Amino acid sequence: MRPASVAAAAGLANFLALLLIGCHDTAAPMNQEPLVSPEPLPLFACPPGYSQALDAPSPPDDVVKACGVKCDKMEGCRGLRYSVSKGVCDILLAFQHSSSDSDVQVCHKMALRKFDKKEAPLYTPDEFVEQIDANFNVGQEIGVYAIGSSNLVWMPWLEQLHLNLRRLGYTLPLVPAQRSPEHFPRRVPWCDDSRYFQHLKTSRFGRIGWSSWDFALEGWEGCGPAGYRKVGGLQVKCQHGPGCAFSKNPLNVSDLALDASRSNITFVSTWFNDDQQWSTHFKCFGGKKAEREEIEPVSVNLLRHIVQKIHERSPDTWVVIMSKYPETYKHKTPSFIIDYNGRVKEAVEQEPKTVFVDYYMPNDAEGEFYQAPAHGGHPNCRGSQIMAHAVLTRLFEAKIIPRGLRLKEHTKDNLLTKECGQLDVDACHTSGFCWRDPADNGRCKSYSPGSFNKVHPK
Repeated sequence: MRPASVAAAAGLANFLALLLIGCHDTAAPMNQEPLVSPEPLPLFACPPGYSQALDAPSPPDDVVKACGVKCDKMEGCRGLRYSVSKGVCDILLAFQHSSSDSDVQVCHKMALRKFDKKEAPLYTPDEFVEQIDANFNVGQEIGVYAIGSSNLVWMPWLEQLHLNLRRLGYTLPLVPAQRSPEHFPRRVPWCDDSRYFQHLKTSRFGRIGWSSWDFALEGWEGCGPAGYRKVGGLQVKCQHGPGCAFSKNPLNVSDLALDASRSNITFVSTWFNDDQQWSTHFKCFGGKKAEREEIEPVSVNLLRHIVQKIHERSPDTWVVIMSKYPETYKHKTPSFIIDYNGRVKEAVEQEPKTVFVDYYMPNDAEGEFYQAPAHGGHPNCRGSQIMAHAVLTRLFEAKIIPRGLRLKEHTKDNLLTKECGQLDVDACHTSGFCWRDPADNGRCKSYSPGSFNKVHPK
């Protein structure tokens, strides 16, 4: 066949093929179901520390989690891109807008605080645990404020907590408190990791020897001519400090509530001295002895009162009540301390956005966890670390934070483990005797009780 004839035959074949296709379409039954695009696969949420998709109801699967961990380890990583249908995740080294493809999830890494070489670095992925649907996200600013007695001025637990939150990727701006705020403790032992937290500012209102009635009432409201007022079932002297024998300057709980309302999380430890009135011969009560059964309901009611005052100003502020450590002979934990903490926990957690932090503080026979001789009723660096880690656990359990420190259960055995060099990451973080030294590649080492011999600069 000649070339021209071949071309003509090919053209005719193409025409007939198109005609047949058209015939097939028009010949289809009228009731045939139209072709419907398959439903888009549900997207997975991004890992904590990444921008969340509003239309991603499912938690991140293992591939997304692994991709997030890989990105966390890479300083140049800007995010990740995940194909739901293929189950494949790619690392993004440049910012990319969210894909228009309904099958693709793009997660941008949130900007974390930059750390210089003098600071403790961010925790590595093997040192933390993560969850979604928490109140805050990694990288988000969290304002922290505290109200309490001498534990805020003679102990470093709040500073250790600040450091841990920074290393987990959160930013802690200074809360602009107005009522006589302090930003550092006054005198605390120098700890093995003090160089990493001694410069960190955290707003607080701390008063030595004060009790819950000193913080939770409106000035000297209700005080009679004799200088006493009725607080629950007690007659309490209208004066502050140990034995109600010091400052006569009134404090309004409304001022503290206003400062607390400027925070995202407020810690409250105002009730630690309530049952210690025996040490001043019950002078706050005019010398009349009060049994613990009379004092405990006062603590409960005043703690709830201060929580309610804070939430009147800011319903979104989380209030964290710290449990009481034993100030007893040889610092043993008797049953009345356990019951006292239990009653406070049950009561305060009935309030919205309020959680109670419980922990076990080892006694003198179990190790050196209290300061001595100065401030002997207060836990030292080790005891403060136990408190800080207990806070992190409770914040994570309550889904206030999405990223928490990897810890074992806070049992007595785990707290008292001493073989630091043989411990896994979670066991090392949990032990009251150990810490992971960031200056030594995170090696688990012995954590000392602390010393007052070194003066620490601000």
